[in-house]
Amino acid sequence: MVFRGDTIPIECKATYLDESQRIVWFKNDQTIETNEKLGIIIEDEILEEQALIRSTLTVHHVQANSSKDKAWEFTCRVMTSRGNAEKKVMVLVMDVSAPYCQPDTTVDNKGISIVVLVLNKGTTKYIYDSLL
Repeated sequence: MVFRGDTIPIECKATYLDESQRIVWFKNDQTIETNEKLGIIIEDEILEEQALIRSTLTVHHVQANSSKDKAWEFTCRVMTSRGNAEKKVMVLVMDVSAPYCQPDTTVDNKGISIVVLVLNKGTTKYIYDSLL
């Protein structure tokens, strides 16, 4: 979850196999590329010592143009000569006027945990409470 105006970085890493390998990004099933005017930056890097390929998608000044555009699905697709693999992440764009988000409650063998996200004068705070 992000708020309008935020900057979000999303990183994708994979084992580096050879020069034919590449990482492609999608937003809601549409290919996206670097577009500085829109605040979209994609940086690719090969980390030879770690045998990794890394791609970072950064979206600056997140904006949702309509209520239909508030839920974004980003896909990182790693393409190789041996086949393709992909991972997806959902991003929900919230209006900055939202004072808080619904609490997220988790129940497990350690008890009940509640996390609430609160906005306080432009600052995002996470409140965590563990109930045993």
